[in-house]
Amino acid sequence: MKIKNTLEDLVYNLVSNIIENNDDFPKNQKFKMDVICYVLNRIYPEYIVSYRGLIYEELEYKHDPQKLADIISLIYDGINIIKSRRKDETGTNKEEDEEDNEIQWDYSEMENDEYYFNFPQIIGEVLDTNTFEPVDNAQVLLTDSSSNPLEMSTSFWKNPCMTFAKTKGIFTFWPKSIKASKDEQQTEKKFILKIVVSKDGYLKEDKLINLTLKAQKFSINQIRRTNMLSLDPIYLSK
Repeated sequence: MKIKNTLEDLVYNLVSNIIENNDDFPKNQKFKMDVICYVLNRIYPEYIVSYRGLIYEELEYKHDPQKLADIISLIYDGINIIKSRRKDETGTNKEEDEEDNEIQWDYSEMENDEYYFNFPQIIGEVLDTNTFEPVDNAQVLLTDSSSNPLEMSTSFWKNPCMTFAKTKGIFTFWPKSIKASKDEQQTEKKFILKIVVSKDGYLKEDKLINLTLKAQKFSINQIRRTNMLSLDPIYLSK
């Protein structure tokens, strides 16, 4: 498993949305990357290798809006500073297009002879139907459509996992990539996953997840904030 600064994805997405939704901001890739680098050079990196780390990061940004607001403020500072340095930059031209081709933002994956169906990281939370409070010590199990527990991508992810009140009932899974057969290479395939939540004193609750994945010529071994599936809360009743 490769370790990556997960704030890179967050900042990239925020910068992209802000620039694309404002006609006054240059749209070329170099300007965008300069802003991203400006922000990332001014915040501490965050690294995740396990489901616990992902839970705490999700908890932090969901329940601490100030941190997100600080990053957004830095983005606007970066945009204004970099834009002021290039007062003549109003859009893209041939030279900028050539520069854009040299700047890439993606994950470097080693291609091989095998194709894989790569699952996203899955994030959800378990709440009490009556109080809307997080449910402590609930067991959350991820299975295939035949109720077989799914293997996780690494030993740092647990299936089943437990929820805790201190982490707001948040759970997360990262299913292991599945090798595609020759007939499935470069095709899309539908997967039906099932989440089963149980706790003493509550009724068991199931939730189906329908995914359509395309076979890729690599197996993903990095956490991708651009490839996460956030579920609606799962409510347990007594």
